[in-house]
Amino acid sequence: MFIVLLFSVALACGLKDSVRLNNLFTLLNCAIMVIVIVGGSFHIDFKNWSLPKAEVPNWAGEGGFWPYGLQGALQGAATCFYGYVGFDCIAASGEEVKNPQKSLPLAIALSLFIVFLAYSGVSAVLTLMIPYYAQDANMPLSHAFDVIGWTPLKWIIGVGAVFGMCACMFGSMYPLPRILYAMSNDGLIFKSLGKVHPRFKTPFFGTIFAGIITGFFSALLNLQQLVDMMTIGTLLVYVMVAVCVLYTRYQEQSDMDYDILADEYIESTALVAIKVQHTKKQILKQLFNFHKFVRANSLSSYVASLQTTCFTIVCLPLGLYLSHWYELNSTHWIIVQVLVGVMILQLVSIAMQPTSKTPVAFKVPLVPLTPALSIFINIYLMFFFDIYTWTKFIIWMIIGFAIYFGYGITHSKENNPEINIVNSSQSKTSLNID
Repeated sequence: MFIVLLFSVALACGLKDSVRLNNLFTLLNCAIMVIVIVGGSFHIDFKNWSLPKAEVPNWAGEGGFWPYGLQGALQGAATCFYGYVGFDCIAASGEEVKNPQKSLPLAIALSLFIVFLAYSGVSAVLTLMIPYYAQDANMPLSHAFDVIGWTPLKWIIGVGAVFGMCACMFGSMYPLPRILYAMSNDGLIFKSLGKVHPRFKTPFFGTIFAGIITGFFSALLNLQQLVDMMTIGTLLVYVMVAVCVLYTRYQEQSDMDYDILADEYIESTALVAIKVQHTKKQILKQLFNFHKFVRANSLSSYVASLQTTCFTIVCLPLGLYLSHWYELNSTHWIIVQVLVGVMILQLVSIAMQPTSKTPVAFKVPLVPLTPALSIFINIYLMFFFDIYTWTKFIIWMIIGFAIYFGYGITHSKENNPEINIVNSSQSKTSLNID
């Protein structure tokens, strides 16, 4: 709690040296991981990946490469998803990047690749050094090197872990001033939380307030509860991001000139109807683009958004069923097949809609397949958490919805364009959030 409050004060005061310190922590953390991978590779035994069931304890699964089966691997992936938390820091820094459309996708892709190499390399070395059932869940790296007799390296790893946790904590809190400022500017949260301090040029009060709440929960809850809460929240955020990709890819173009583009439509009468309203007949006909539209319009955008929403809803029961596939009977499997069939038809319908022609520097490939898989996989992983995590998550969401519907939706600048939340002088204020 003390460290969280200390970092909050540093961010609230806009200390530029805090970023340099975080970079140092990150370099030390990466150096420790390289030492672990290189040093541990001298003591690997590939037999540990193919242990027969007779050589493992009764509580340690079936042995082999998949000791707990695919279900166990997916459950572990859901829990360890926190390792990929923090990429919102890159997106939150978009306003400070010279060419964000090019730099942000590249930075996110490179970061994902580096994190993948680090986690996969360390996990592979650990499980090859000593059997998976002999690992110490509380301090696996130090324990592994203690077993092979490398005691000095054990202490180096312990110190490096502290730096790594500091870097992780700072990275998680780094976007906080930016998010508070942006949301309060739009009116989604209380304006006082984003008020810029005249001296520090940061949303001082909001940053300290959020830091106090964060520190309180860090002192109140145990590590596993915090990890599960953070992971399930991150999975939901990634679902929302994937949904937004589908929404924006098939969004109606604001600069569309219906008079000029009228020749691009086979049915000109449908074009007139689009301007007025969407009837059930038009929507049904547009499900598979029988209008043969080649440019995104209000009708095609509406159908794509509707199908995306329905696809996400269908993913919920399917993910719930498949997360308990070993308990399903024949009737349940028939329901699963029906749900899969409905989802395939929805994807075909989305794919047949005309896409937006707005030029951008980076686009998600294989749309709608890629975001659709992201939606399903993230929802599927969410169902691996226990009822206690879901209960805390639902309570947290209720609090968020209460703030939004009680305050944000009525004060939002986006929802009320005539309300000028930020005056001209404040909009020119430069935030010192480095």
